[in-house]
Amino acid sequence: MELVSCMDLLESGFLFRGLAAQIDSSLGSLEQIPWQPLAIGFAAVALWILLAELSVRARRKQRLIDDVPTCKTAGVFIGLVEVKGTAESDDPLVSYLAESLCIHYSYTVSEQWRRLVTETYTDSKGNTRTRTRMKTGWDTVDQGTRSCPFYLEDDTGLLRVLPAGADIDSAALFSRSCGQGDALYYDKGPQSSVFGSTGTRRFVENGIPLHRRIYVMGSSRLQKDVVAPEIASDPQSPLFLISVKSEEQKSSSYSFQFWGWFLFGFVTAVALPAWLLAGAVPGPWWISGVLGGGVFFCYWTARWVVMVYNSLMALKNRVEQAWNNVDVQLKRRHDLIPQLVEVVKGYQQHEVGLQQHLALLRNEAQVAVGEVATACTPSLIALKEAHPELRANSLFIDLHEELIRTEEKVALARGYYNDIVEENNERVERIPDRFFGSLVKMRRRKYYEARSFERAAVQVDLVTEETSSAEKRA
Repeated sequence: MELVSCMDLLESGFLFRGLAAQIDSSLGSLEQIPWQPLAIGFAAVALWILLAELSVRARRKQRLIDDVPTCKTAGVFIGLVEVKGTAESDDPLVSYLAESLCIHYSYTVSEQWRRLVTETYTDSKGNTRTRTRMKTGWDTVDQGTRSCPFYLEDDTGLLRVLPAGADIDSAALFSRSCGQGDALYYDKGPQSSVFGSTGTRRFVENGIPLHRRIYVMGSSRLQKDVVAPEIASDPQSPLFLISVKSEEQKSSSYSFQFWGWFLFGFVTAVALPAWLLAGAVPGPWWISGVLGGGVFFCYWTARWVVMVYNSLMALKNRVEQAWNNVDVQLKRRHDLIPQLVEVVKGYQQHEVGLQQHLALLRNEAQVAVGEVATACTPSLIALKEAHPELRANSLFIDLHEELIRTEEKVALARGYYNDIVEENNERVERIPDRFFGSLVKMRRRKYYEARSFERAAVQVDLVTEETSSAEKRA
């Protein structure tokens, strides 16, 4: 038993020594792996992916702006909308620096400094050296941003906008640099100073002034307290934008970002591998650049194809939604207007009957004599004093206004549908979108045509039988 135990221990020792030798061999092989080039390679690939994503995202936003038609505030429905108008508010903000009325502002106070710094560098011979030099820069010492709910107004009405969470493009409100002798230096800036301060501060403020014309794209929803739409942040919305720039300017800006990020990413993908691997691998140095550019272009193309497909699918769904909005408004007109007419007719009949009864009593009072006249007069006076307020006139006015609003909503829904159908038809025929249209089953759409009786205008007839009889007697 003891002999067996000793043999087991010897075998275990040999096993451990063999395992240790294998571990040492593995560690030696790991040390031979060029970790630094690999890390640089992974970082380069991550950079290319980021640049490709930024490029494709900019194009997606541009297509979204181009595909969604602008609608009036009175014709805003639930979903993604695009509106233009002026920024209005009953309780606007007062900007911090310019002290102007606005619905959004952001300011920054920067202070200049000058410091003597010591830095380490490597000279041309590879030696590490140190040097001291004067360095100048700016530090942000104060900043802030504020926004408030506001209304966007156009020629058809008002639309509430909640700017929280929006991508806001603002205009310059204030820009000034001053020294410590200026009252602005400490009135709008902190009392303390940064290390090495030169005594110069820069005050910059941007915002959206009251009554400024703006462009808004975002998701519309119903307000919580009233039955009216509002534009607010929505996690599912592809874009929430409030800008002092026009639609054309924003579209051009995203187009510039698209091509800029693409070119920067492609040049980086070609130049970086060629520079890092030049002389390190056998063969021409430009082959690595071609491979890097090819990898970037293939990934960018794949992401671009997915973006175009999703964009066309979203456009197709918006066309369907626009048609449903037309049907909703037509159905509302078909159901609502006859009911309002019946209500007005009921009040009209009530007041016609009341007037006829009063006229009959007056006639009886005029022809009555003696005690009959004396008996009727108090009743007539009491009836006159207790006469209810006539409301048919105001109801006619309300009905007229509702008819105008209803027809306006129907016209706006029809116009919005025709606008988005026009964009749909252009996308179907435009290259390269036409090659992807069949994948999402897109087709040319016909413009709005009213066919069924529910899409016909509702006839309003306020002539009652009592009114017609009275006219015949007259």
